[in-house]
Amino acid sequence: MKENTKYQKKILIVDPQVGMYDPVIHTLTTNDYQVSSVDSIEKAWAALNSSRPDLILLETMVPEGTEGFHLVWKLRQHPDRQLSKTPVVIVSDIHQTTSLNLFPDLKDGHYRATEFLPVQGFLDKPVDHEILLKTVAGIF
Repeated sequence: MKENTKYQKKILIVDPQVGMYDPVIHTLTTNDYQVSSVDSIEKAWAALNSSRPDLILLETMVPEGTEGFHLVWKLRQHPDRQLSKTPVVIVSDIHQTTSLNLFPDLKDGHYRATEFLPVQGFLDKPVDHEILLKTVAGIF
């Protein structure tokens, strides 16, 4: 009998309401992705360092404020080159322009709305499963 040696891509979901992702997790796992989830930034860092996911699905408002955005910027500046290049897809129910300043200007440490957030995609909540699978497949 031949063993299945296909590598399952690992996806980490970071959201304080991770229980609401059960249908998303089901969709991903039935499409041969390995999925884990955490409900805080601290747990996200631990998972990033231990399991080295291939993709992060990230709610930006974790668990309060804009900690998810800060995770992206810290991840991109991480000294481990492999970790710093981990693809991130923002999953959020913020659908309109916000007055929050979300993008750092490295010159003065303030945030500028005209800066680009270095992520690979954005998905609206509730997540459309077909769009999710197309987005994920496009990254891999």
